Amino acid sequence: MVSAASGRTRRVSPGMGLPQSTVGLMGVIDLTVHGWDLARATGLPYEPAAEAVAAGHRFMDETGPMGRQMGAFGPEVATGAGCTELDRLLGRAGRDPGWSA
Repeated sequence: MVSAASGRTRRVSPGMGLPQSTVGLMGVIDLTVHGWDLARATGLPYEPAAEAVAAGHRFMDETGPMGRQMGAFGPEVATGAGCTELDRLLGRAGRDPGWSA
């Protein structure tokens, strides 16, 4: 794991022109959301690490509106009061986790 203190995560990715920290969060949200997609499609249980879900929320806080404008995410889906943090993240990413507002 790269320490944030090393400054490596503040560097810009030469291939994408984005901060390395943003590229890392992009990978986390992709794996978390698409992992849920796969689990749902195959009927398997899915419970990602709380840290991955929290990182997904950070990514959505930072880039969600821009990602939605670029078509990376569908329209936000409202989630109910009893939903989990994963459900809330899925809704923010345009997935319907099965809850209604």
